[in-house]
Amino acid sequence: MWVVSESAALIWDMSSNTAAPSMNLMSITELSNYLQVPVTTIYDWRAAKKKKGPPAIKLGKHLRWRREAVDAWLELQTEAE
Repeated sequence: MWVVSESAALIWDMSSNTAAPSMNLMSITELSNYLQVPVTTIYDWRAAKKKKGPPAIKLGKHLRWRREAVDAWLELQTEAE
């Protein structure tokens, strides 16, 4: 059985009590730091009728973001010259 840690930095194999490779999941604070925007901005993006921010994963009451999905979303935000 695999369990995601509270910080989502490690995933634990409960049967052998070892850490598995990270799934590259970010918390809202880590996403905020990565994008260099306030946490409140991310919440505002999620609250908008047409969600404006990168797609999130809901794990219970926690939100997490895949780094690959965030990077793909960032590419779509690039303005045409």
